[in-house]
Amino acid sequence: MKTPTAAIALCLSLAAAAATDTVPEAPQNPSELNWTSRTVIFSHKTHFAAFGGNASMLCALCHHRVEGAIPYKTCATPDCHDNLNKADTSVKSYHQALHKTEDAKYASCVSCHTKKAQGDDARIKRLAGCQESVCHN
Repeated sequence: MKTPTAAIALCLSLAAAAATDTVPEAPQNPSELNWTSRTVIFSHKTHFAAFGGNASMLCALCHHRVEGAIPYKTCATPDCHDNLNKADTSVKSYHQALHKTEDAKYASCVSCHTKKAQGDDARIKRLAGCQESVCHN
């Protein structure tokens, strides 16, 4: 059985193999993801540090390929995950892009944070919980 660490390493390896596009410079300041009921402050710098800092691999985990290229845009860019209805479960759903945990074609914030927590309930609550998590604070 593969460990969560092995799964993360596999994702990073696949992302490295897929990341042939020119990677733009990530924003230096945290971004506000304010299309959720509670704003999330997202820091590229923090996420790069957590996974060893290799932007060419890490960008491809979230900014996944669309029609053969990686569009380095925000999740809610028109024609991407631009359906802001929380009840929507389609691939256009902004909520699903950030929160889906099962059967996801691509990693979501919650699926990646849950793997990172490695089954530790306190870490899951801190990394992937709805209340008082590092995301929704």
